[in-house]
Amino acid sequence: MKSKSKCRLGIILAIYAVVFVWYRKMLPDVKWDSLAKNVNQICRKRGFSRKALPKVALASFPGSGNTWTRHLIEESTGIFTGSIYMDKRLKSAGFTGEGQNTNVIVVKTHSWRHLQTYQKAVLLIRNPYDAMLAEFTRRRTHSHTGTLNAIVFNKTAWKSFVYRASRSWYKENRSWLTEFKGSLHILQYEKLKNNTREELVELLKFLRIKIRNETLSCVLANSQGKFKRNKKRIDIDISAGKLKVVIDDYQRRINRLIKERLGDTD
Repeated sequence: MKSKSKCRLGIILAIYAVVFVWYRKMLPDVKWDSLAKNVNQICRKRGFSRKALPKVALASFPGSGNTWTRHLIEESTGIFTGSIYMDKRLKSAGFTGEGQNTNVIVVKTHSWRHLQTYQKAVLLIRNPYDAMLAEFTRRRTHSHTGTLNAIVFNKTAWKSFVYRASRSWYKENRSWLTEFKGSLHILQYEKLKNNTREELVELLKFLRIKIRNETLSCVLANSQGKFKRNKKRIDIDISAGKLKVVIDDYQRRINRLIKERLGDTD
């Protein structure tokens, strides 16, 4: 009887071992780490990748929604996003991969220099006026989610900022579109905001990540995250006067380059 009981126990343990191995394979291949307590909802437990990943840039001009996009990617993949910067506020708020460029799914960068060090890239492009206003607001409020009002808005400082920033917006986007030789996924902020499901699915395909429907539903329900600035328009003119002609021309050029990169020459 004892030998039969031991045999049954051995069979049961063997079955449990097989099920456990199968279950582990179904989970993302990551080293689990604790997430910050102030994240509202966790769709997938997050960590650094256990295996080497291609170095993928998440490139954008500041104010284009890079941090919000990182939130969506981390919720969808369960793998930390990295950054060439070390923003302590982001790190303390749950972006554990801040300052890292290995074993992360993408690496945040606002630079077009050294772009050939990346194997692949996601280029996040936003309307230049909205991107510049978001970055101007971040600098004035020292916050990723702060807002300005007409009282504290300094129009002289805004025009001075736009003069420099508009050229940077154009140069960064142009450089990635024309000089990067690797595989490039173009992600337009406005499309991501208005059609999050489809744009996110296409982004995950580019990153070679499969996502279950229940996980995707969770991500979409929690898509706002902590770092998407409230849409609060300020009742002031942000057109930057005479610079508008130049900025509009920059935008037309970038739109044309996007079509060329995508092979749409019509």
